Amino acid sequence: MKGGGSATEFASRRSRALIAASNYTKPTRSWSPSLKNTLHRLRCRNSLTPSLVARVIDPFLLHHSLALGFFNWAAQQPGFSHTFITYQSILKSLSCSPQFNAIDALLKQVKTQKVTLHYSIYGSIKFRPKICNSLLATLVFAGYFELAQKVFDEMSQKGVLFTTLGFGVFIWRYVRKLNWVLF
Repeated sequence: MKGGGSATEFASRRSRALIAASNYTKPTRSWSPSLKNTLHRLRCRNSLTPSLVARVIDPFLLHHSLALGFFNWAAQQPGFSHTFITYQSILKSLSCSPQFNAIDALLKQVKTQKVTLHYSIYGSIKFRPKICNSLLATLVFAGYFELAQKVFDEMSQKGVLFTTLGFGVFIWRYVRKLNWVLF
């Protein structure tokens, strides 16, 4: 990295600058246009890579608004494309708070952009019942049946409680996929 230091230190400095600048936004720690100026001042565009974006978000930007704002800002930069590593970091960050709609939108974006996610990405998501059930339903709706099956199995093994949303959608779509007739 230019200016010396490790990639982690470089990412940490960018994260700290964003967090410090976000302390002056209303509401605090939320994404705003002024944060884009901060990133431009830091010349983040010149060094933007999927690895850097992932390192800035995880473990430093665990506030969902800042993490998602930075993730979206990176996507708008010329020549930059998100990869499985950036999606893993943002999904992990969003799983720390109940951001079901954002997680759902990101998983749909992954499918649209044909980014291949490894199953291990779901291991980084915190296993809270609401998040797990939402993730299970979203995976099934998005057509990721094999991943949904693995999430279902892991939820069962870890004793995560199923809701009507998670279990119901999973079983309904699974049965439809197999063309079973229940009644």
